[in-house]
Amino acid sequence: GVYRMNADGANVQWIPIPFASAVHPYKAVDDPNILFDSEQNDSVGVYTFNLSDSTVRLLINRDGIDNLPSYFPNLSEVLFQSTVDGNWEVYKMNHDGSSPINLSNNPADDEYSFVSPDGKSICFHSNRTGNWEVFLMDATGLNQRRLTFSNRE
Repeated sequence: GVYRMNADGANVQWIPIPFASAVHPYKAVDDPNILFDSEQNDSVGVYTFNLSDSTVRLLINRDGIDNLPSYFPNLSEVLFQSTVDGNWEVYKMNHDGSSPINLSNNPADDEYSFVSPDGKSICFHSNRTGNWEVFLMDATGLNQRRLTFSNRE
């Protein structure tokens, strides 16, 4: 299940999302919705749950897996990862689920992405060098560059 609490761990409250598999919840401070992903009908998609009226809305659910959603700081876009292209890629879409764009667009796996507090950069994990490394790119997907240089897989 999904729960929320104060930053100090007090006031734990269960969120009544009506799906058995609601995982990877993300809550922005200034938004009444919780983003999450869930497997429904043998497919994993991204949903919102509105805390004000308890409605669930599907944002995206395509062939493959769409998961690990998070908001950009301005709440106008959602960052997520997907296997719709045959491997893990970093995507963004509008807050309503429209216009998904593959940002990382690489034959290797690109996953576990996070947007910077100013919304201008995205950090992600990739095995495109043969090792798992951390990369950074502009929020448009341009200027992808490696940040770590490990010699381990």
